[in-house]
Amino acid sequence: MIEKNLPSLSTYFATRRERNRVYSPPPKNKGKLRHNAS
Repeated sequence: MIEKNLPSLSTYFATRRERNRVYSPPPKNKGKLRHNAS
């Protein structure tokens, strides 16, 4: 059972990473946007 759950967990975290990448821009981009805005 554990071996079967591992792929699901990796996919679950990968999906979370994709969602975070879309909804929350990386800190580097935030810093650049702030610098350009000000």
